[in-house]
Amino acid sequence: DRRRPGMLVLGPPSRPIRTPKLESLDISLRVRNDGQVALEVTLNDQLHRHVFAQLLAAISNDFVFATQPGDPVDFVLKKLQTWQQLLDRGSRTSLSIIEQQGLWGELTTIRNFLEHCSAGAVIKAWKGPTHDAQDFRFGSTWVECKVHGEGTPEIRVSNLQQLDSGPVPLFLVVHSIEEHPSGSSLGAKVASIRERIAVDAMAVSHFEKLLALYGYSDTHDYQTLYRLSRTRWYRVADGFPRLATSTVPAGVLNAEYRLQLKSLANYAEDEPRIDS
Repeated sequence: DRRRPGMLVLGPPSRPIRTPKLESLDISLRVRNDGQVALEVTLNDQLHRHVFAQLLAAISNDFVFATQPGDPVDFVLKKLQTWQQLLDRGSRTSLSIIEQQGLWGELTTIRNFLEHCSAGAVIKAWKGPTHDAQDFRFGSTWVECKVHGEGTPEIRVSNLQQLDSGPVPLFLVVHSIEEHPSGSSLGAKVASIRERIAVDAMAVSHFEKLLALYGYSDTHDYQTLYRLSRTRWYRVADGFPRLATSTVPAGVLNAEYRLQLKSLANYAEDEPRIDS
């Protein structure tokens, strides 16, 4: 339909990530008679026809030059989620409390990794701001990072992909934090990472881009001081209590749930050795 330009993407049978909501775009998923998943992205506002053409060109270019693009449907959905995130950030003035704590936790994990991995490898592996399934993806290990208040007995899992199994071992790291005068602010965390990776210009550039994508800006003075009281590591192995694309019944496309920490005791492990 020339009046409604769009794109059609076909992928293998799967349970793709949730569809983002973007103004002026209709995004739908359906399963065809041949079993393939069809993703349709259609423009419904002609005023944005030129911008839409640029978006499609950028996504197509990224897919062609991606080292391991994987399922094309999931690839395009993740790109659209990134655009959604950027537009959402633009409509707000600062990070929410939950977002501040989440970024604080991911930066804490980055700082830990930098003790035994190169700056380039760690920043390249940081996927939290780009809405990949896990917050960190190294070649041999994936890591999902969670933050919760000290004394809170549970964590929130926001979709079916975060604790889903993949081709390499998956670990869950949980940081227990509390507000405390001796703690560090979000800005201090950012500054400590910048100082640590300063010798690698490419890592610095990529880090700043990811911070911007997350929604962080130095112009906002995040004054809350958080102190890390405990960090726990768990290996997501067989029997791990979770809802994931590989474990839920067919037809369930997404879910958000809370996970009781005491139920993970049998899966506790030391921090894994990351091969960068």
